[in-house]
Amino acid sequence: MKLRHQDLEEAYIREIYTNNLGSIVLTMHKPQAIVFASLQTFQVNLSFKRVARGFHELIFAYFHEQHGKLFTLARMYINCEKRRIYQKCFEILFKHVSQCAQKDTRWKHLHNNGFISVTVDIDGKQISKGFGRYL
Repeated sequence: MKLRHQDLEEAYIREIYTNNLGSIVLTMHKPQAIVFASLQTFQVNLSFKRVARGFHELIFAYFHEQHGKLFTLARMYINCEKRRIYQKCFEILFKHVSQCAQKDTRWKHLHNNGFISVTVDIDGKQISKGFGRYL
């Protein structure tokens, strides 16, 4: 869904996706996407605490060793925990990361360069089926 009132260069809400399984909202500023595309690793955490009314928050972040802090790269809000929704989350996220950074998303084990690893703190079905189907 395109948000009419937002300039895509400045938008924080990058995409709202809804189908018969559920809804996904991606939030991320363009500079966050550019940093995301430059990394070799990132972390994914599923949170049940911050969001009400059936939504869960997926947080994509990285640990900056020099600052000793975890920096958030993107947040996704989902109201369904089906494998297909998790697959769609990764498709939407990396489509926007690629568009903002003007760089294809690549994976070292598939393309010999790109992301090396992903650290996850979510259920196995989300990572193995959702992320695995995305790859």
